[in-house]
Amino acid sequence: MMSRDDRTYQTEQPSLRSNPIEPVRSNVSRVRLLLTVSWLILAWVIVSDDYQSIIKSVSSTELRTTQPSELEEYLSRFLSVQLPDQAHTNQNVLTLNNSHNNQQIEPDEDDQNPVVHKEAASRAYRGWTSWSLQAFKKTGYGFYWLTEQHVKSQAKVLANEFLKFGYDRVNLDSGWQDQSLDEFGRQQLDRIRFPNGMEDLSSFLTHRGLKLGLYFLPGIDGRAVDNQMPVLNTEYTADQLIYCPPKKYYGNDIEQEKNKKNCTRPLANAFKAGYALNYSHPGSRMYLNSVVDQLYSWNVSLVKLDGNVPGSAFKLNTGQSCDTRQDILEWRRAIDERFENEWKYVGSRQKIWLAVSWEIPTRLGPILDLAVDSWRVAIDIEAYGDRMTTFDRVVRNTKKAAVWSSVEENREFSGFIDLDAVLVSDMSIEESRSMVTIWSMLGTPFYSGDDLTKLSKERKELLMNPEVLELQALTGQNPSRLHHFNVTKILQPPTRQISLENGDVERENYDEQGCETLKNRLKLVKESLGLEPSWSEKDDFYEYCNSIKKRRKFGLKLSKNNGTTSLSLDDQRKEEDSEVEDEWTRMVWVHESDESGEIYLAVVNAGHQEWFDIPIELEMSLKDLEVLSESTRSKRMNYRLRDVWRREDVGVISFDSKFKVQLNIHDCVLLKLSIQ
Repeated sequence: MMSRDDRTYQTEQPSLRSNPIEPVRSNVSRVRLLLTVSWLILAWVIVSDDYQSIIKSVSSTELRTTQPSELEEYLSRFLSVQLPDQAHTNQNVLTLNNSHNNQQIEPDEDDQNPVVHKEAASRAYRGWTSWSLQAFKKTGYGFYWLTEQHVKSQAKVLANEFLKFGYDRVNLDSGWQDQSLDEFGRQQLDRIRFPNGMEDLSSFLTHRGLKLGLYFLPGIDGRAVDNQMPVLNTEYTADQLIYCPPKKYYGNDIEQEKNKKNCTRPLANAFKAGYALNYSHPGSRMYLNSVVDQLYSWNVSLVKLDGNVPGSAFKLNTGQSCDTRQDILEWRRAIDERFENEWKYVGSRQKIWLAVSWEIPTRLGPILDLAVDSWRVAIDIEAYGDRMTTFDRVVRNTKKAAVWSSVEENREFSGFIDLDAVLVSDMSIEESRSMVTIWSMLGTPFYSGDDLTKLSKERKELLMNPEVLELQALTGQNPSRLHHFNVTKILQPPTRQISLENGDVERENYDEQGCETLKNRLKLVKESLGLEPSWSEKDDFYEYCNSIKKRRKFGLKLSKNNGTTSLSLDDQRKEEDSEVEDEWTRMVWVHESDESGEIYLAVVNAGHQEWFDIPIELEMSLKDLEVLSESTRSKRMNYRLRDVWRREDVGVISFDSKFKVQLNIHDCVLLKLSIQ
């Protein structure tokens, strides 16, 4: 395929003998020709596969799209379709439309509608992240554990023991930022926690073959706006880049009064931190370019963009709006443009991996497909206590991932679903092995959050099994499917049944664990940014989550007919689970390779994640798996059966053969079936 730089252009030279009247006729003909071609192009756009695929991908199914009214409003504000040029033939191309009701300054002509299209990675990355230990409340850990000394200690173990298995990322989560910005309103490395500075840290990692990742939020830091800091290489200041800028940027008194009444400033992110950037102002893109340039100068190769909305368990009780979809697209534009134009051939720079978080809904699929390398599908895996995580959290995040991997229309998006960190230090060895198995079957990024300096050899080996890592690389763009997956049940919110003495039954949404996780997350992230305490009666989630805690602790009473009717609280989910074995108590994950025909089969005895869970014995056959029922190739093959964790061959089976699986509590088996 020909690139833009490889193209050559030819121009016709005017004849010296041309008739002086001929240019007029020629111009008229050219205008007619141009109009004809324009209509043909417009007709082609409407019927083209590229146009239809984008519209279809944005609006096809309720499981992953906005409602029609929301979709129309979103398309009119943010998205437009552009004809693919020679460099983008047969690709979906998404461009930005910067119109907004509150825009104050029109962008320059050359700055409008940048093409956004990521390059698909071959596999999800592997590495280590700081957040899990920052959320860990045992002595010696916690939010302020993130220091230069601790990061370098983890990096040494990663380089010495894990690098040969592909673990090369060191991601610093919230807390790496200094209390002061640089002169251009950009966040800097904390000078107290990292006294030797960014250059030293970057060099330390690079010399060991490791790559640095950093945490960001959509929008611009409020300190840059409040202090009217200049934008690098422009005449703009940060306070001009936001919605509803100060009145001095309006023209006359009438315009000031009009905009004061009509302008509503959106929230920048789910944490309500900083200001939302108004990308209709040309300075916003220039500011983001300067941020990305600095990241490349630091040799950063991953950005975690957190607190995105839609997503992030965001519930709005105020009149303000929040939508970070254009932030995602603009980060992709800046990452790609600055790499290609400035940093591609500088040292060991690599294009920055863009990861977005958290609990991203499937209706964002079209944007993720074009702009994002990996996206978090659930809330944090961490327990935010004296345990790193628990097995019920593993199952909870797995359920969210299944909506992406086991619903056909959600599988078409390129990129990697992210189930969060792999934590294997303090669950049972069986639970830890099951976690790694599920993560590998779904092709999620493998990044440890444990203290690698204290992780036992047995636990490290769970992350170093070459056959498991081969599976993780294989399933990234083709994640495994769950046998008998019921998507309707998963999409229903958790409920708690309230039984009245008079026989009436009421239901309420209930997710106490999610509320506690969210509360801790908000607290730590806001503290890292120097913001006010994050959990008060002013917060949107406070009233809902606090009412749940009160009901569990004190119960509820209703006054009726001058008497008191007591209410009992029963967990409806546990009542159902105790009677019915479903696809989640005994998970069966299936992956069939399109090329080799190999089949991977993972069986997990997940139980109910309760004290009464027991070992199980299952008799299975490939023909009983609905995932393989349409595979004509599988039905006529014999397979060599291999236990991946034990790394030994078990025997040969046919498609109809039956075999037994015995599993301890919360344990698993991972089988590879190769065509004999």
